[in-house]
Amino acid sequence: MLKKISNNQGVTLIELILVVALMSLIFAAVFSVYLAGQRTFIMTSNQASVQQEIRKVSSLIVEELEFAHSWEISGTIPTSFDSNYSYIYVENQVLHIRLRGELSTFSDVEYELSFLKAHEHVLRIRLDGTKDSNEFRFETEIRKLNEGIFNDIGGIGDKISIRFYTNNL
Repeated sequence: MLKKISNNQGVTLIELILVVALMSLIFAAVFSVYLAGQRTFIMTSNQASVQQEIRKVSSLIVEELEFAHSWEISGTIPTSFDSNYSYIYVENQVLHIRLRGELSTFSDVEYELSFLKAHEHVLRIRLDGTKDSNEFRFETEIRKLNEGIFNDIGGIGDKISIRFYTNNL
């Protein structure tokens, strides 16, 4: 007859320590891959958020300025506001858009804004946004579709505010 050999002694302490150490290394590797993926996701989400905010604001600016009857760019931030005009400017990295008396502020992103008279009826706009070290720049040129006045106040160089008139009140 065959004799059944059985060894019911279990595992030794050394074997148990080796298994725990090996499992710890595997867990640490999986966790580091998870953390790297999470960091990448957060960074990409923040960057997309900045880009989306800049695009939204820039399309609003372009839409309003294209149909304006007059543009007046200036090197200073406006201190008083005429209710017949609309204004766009950045103060303390907060974008202010005052359309027909209603003020909208955009502070989710730190903004820099500049206007430059490129040609007689062409305005160059540069809008920079930064949030959590994510930077995005929007640059465009707008051709004024309506005939009218285009004043450049304050000498040579980029301007930081614009006052404009539209009759779609």
